[in-house]
Amino acid sequence: MKDERISEFLSILLSSLLVAALCLLIEKYFGYLDAPSLDARFTFLVTHPENVERLQYVIGSAVFAVSLGTLNWFLICNVKGKFDKFLYIIIVGILFALIYVDLSANPFYLQYLPSLNFRSVVALLGIAAISLILGARFLDAMALFVIASLSYMQVYGIGYVDDSGSFTSHLSAYFYSISQVYMGKPLLLDGFVNQYGLYPQLLEPIFRIIGLDILKFTSVMAVLLAISFLCIYAFLRDAVDNKLIAFSGFIMILFYNFLLSKILFADPYFQFYPHRLIFPTMLIILSYYYFKGDTWLYYPSFFLYSIAVLWNPDTGIVVFGAWMLSLVYGEFLQPNATRGAAKHILTGATVFSSTIIAYEFYIFLRYGAFPDFGSLFAYMLYFSESGLGMLPMPLIHPWNFVLLIYAVGLSHSARYLIASEDTTKARMTFLLSVLGLGVFLYYQGRSHDFNLLHIMYPALILLVLCADDLFKRIKSGSRDALELVVFGLITLLLVSSNLSFSDNYHAVQEITAIRQQNNLPTNVTKNIEFIKENTHPGERVLFVSPNEGIYYAETKTESALNIPGYAELILVDDFNKLANYTGNKLFLSDDFSTASVLFDKGFIIEEIYKNYTLEKRIGEMGLYRRC
Repeated sequence: MKDERISEFLSILLSSLLVAALCLLIEKYFGYLDAPSLDARFTFLVTHPENVERLQYVIGSAVFAVSLGTLNWFLICNVKGKFDKFLYIIIVGILFALIYVDLSANPFYLQYLPSLNFRSVVALLGIAAISLILGARFLDAMALFVIASLSYMQVYGIGYVDDSGSFTSHLSAYFYSISQVYMGKPLLLDGFVNQYGLYPQLLEPIFRIIGLDILKFTSVMAVLLAISFLCIYAFLRDAVDNKLIAFSGFIMILFYNFLLSKILFADPYFQFYPHRLIFPTMLIILSYYYFKGDTWLYYPSFFLYSIAVLWNPDTGIVVFGAWMLSLVYGEFLQPNATRGAAKHILTGATVFSSTIIAYEFYIFLRYGAFPDFGSLFAYMLYFSESGLGMLPMPLIHPWNFVLLIYAVGLSHSARYLIASEDTTKARMTFLLSVLGLGVFLYYQGRSHDFNLLHIMYPALILLVLCADDLFKRIKSGSRDALELVVFGLITLLLVSSNLSFSDNYHAVQEITAIRQQNNLPTNVTKNIEFIKENTHPGERVLFVSPNEGIYYAETKTESALNIPGYAELILVDDFNKLANYTGNKLFLSDDFSTASVLFDKGFIIEEIYKNYTLEKRIGEMGLYRRC
């Protein structure tokens, strides 16, 4: 066992050095790709792409995986008896050095650890004691309560939108397309696109049944978020033998992945919760059941993950790819791998193509034209080419640990492959590592600490699985030094995060209470009544306002232009369509020109003032007629 761990350590170290050298070569020979440039398509004058960093990450990940597998195979066969305790001590020393350097360089996580509040300690000890008496059902009840409370925190009505910290630009970017699809405007036709995928079209049947307003929209989002959390807990509960470790690991994931960002920045941010979380978490639980023997999930999974690509391409491609790679990996754990792998690839291509074709015909039969699927990826390319909103990755940062966990996971996967050890554990370790590397691209692009919190859940799940495995080994009598050290560190993380969750749970109650207040009327509700008095349901009209999506949904009107929403206007062509609007009337909100946005929209206001005259207004909202 010790020689295997030393082989694994050397494989990771040498592969990391190889990737570091490769990254330096990419920087040297392809650095020109990141040179600032002018692009007349965009409303901002200078673009700063991150082509080099993305190239380094994608190529580096692929090379690292191949190198890791090759070195594991070579060293496991040759390392036996050639290393002493000194090198083993070095492994532990490097582990502690990484912890110290990473966290001292960025204390983002340490500064929000608990102040050891007495009530939090008592609560944590109480839950542990009661679970020993009542068993797993008590922990299940606690988990369901936490899931319900965190999900319900995302629910609010129209009364919360005005001056309440609901972060209008984020809400507008996500909700505007839903309001337009609900009113009959299909995505990917006549130039109507958005940056987050076809989720409005896929959610439309739900809103056709229940209707659409802010309360119903946030309620649907809360249900999808609850399903996401439930998928994670269901997996941990079944895969982890020690139910207390499973529960505390689940709370750790909720704290870092969700609650911590809500404490610091109380934005529901539907773009991730549940948008980019629902399908990856479904992948985790469904793949686990499939690997355990529920083979009927095979074809439905391919269909579901094909839908995931339509729902949101950047996450959906990762989900579909992780599923496909895990199936191929599973075949190579057995004899005659080539035939099985080819079957999976052919099945995946067939089901995916069939799903796309079925969606195309659905749109054609309903709207009379085929969708332009090329524009589904338009915003991914825009942001990639321009670097808009992107942030570079710091060299020394806690992200190092996230990738280290995936490196260890891939190394274990290589060892399982070499030993032909076909188990559910082997397949899930590989799937979680590949999924984690894929969703990490979200942080690689915009390297903000909050985004790291959003995407580190596969790494945290792997830590929980590791803690359970180490606990069983230690309980059976193992006194391996490295195992004791790693288990102690993971236990410290579990305890501190659970204490932090308990210590900060009051924030959930406070945010929920604020969002449930309906202090009507507000400026937004007054504007809605004003619009209703001067429009009729189904009318095509133009709102120039950050709250346009809300106004369209609440007044049952449709945008007169086929352009993206307020927060997604990054193309000069879309700006020109708005500035050259020739309709008889429009509604202009004063906060359009003063809102905090990525770029200045003031020239649009000037064009409106030149071509339209104010007929009437209420508060910040004015009705303008064409001169």
